Amino acid sequence: MGASVTGSDVSPLMIANNTTYLPHIPFIYCDCQKVIPVRHTVDYIFAFEVLEHLGRPEKGVRNIYGALKPGGWFIGSTPYPYKKNLNDPTHKNVKYPDAWKRLFVDAGFRNVSCRPLSFPPVLWRIHRLLNIPLPFYISLPGFVSTTLIFAQR
Repeated sequence: MGASVTGSDVSPLMIANNTTYLPHIPFIYCDCQKVIPVRHTVDYIFAFEVLEHLGRPEKGVRNIYGALKPGGWFIGSTPYPYKKNLNDPTHKNVKYPDAWKRLFVDAGFRNVSCRPLSFPPVLWRIHRLLNIPLPFYISLPGFVSTTLIFAQR
């Protein structure tokens, strides 16, 4: 369809694994807290369930801003700060939606939107059409509740 895609990860093992399963897509090492190896050249950056793992999310968001073309979009998600998400040892920064929105605005983004998104447990195992996104947060066992973030450079 005319799009160029590049994958990235901080894990060399994941890059090797992805390259094996998706040989037609180039993968690069990238820690968005340090540097993103492109400057003002990317139309979209997608990062689903990544931001909460950053020790310095403000640095990562600023670097994402710098990698996007003017008018480019960040689209991603991060868990809502329910107890189970706060207690996950891999989560370094789990924030409320207003805090994420402020972080993106402070980095220079405009048109920042944080929206609730939840998925019922195990229904997707029965059939993919049962993986129904719900537009609100749910604090019940098994549910996945996340904040969907849209932000334009």
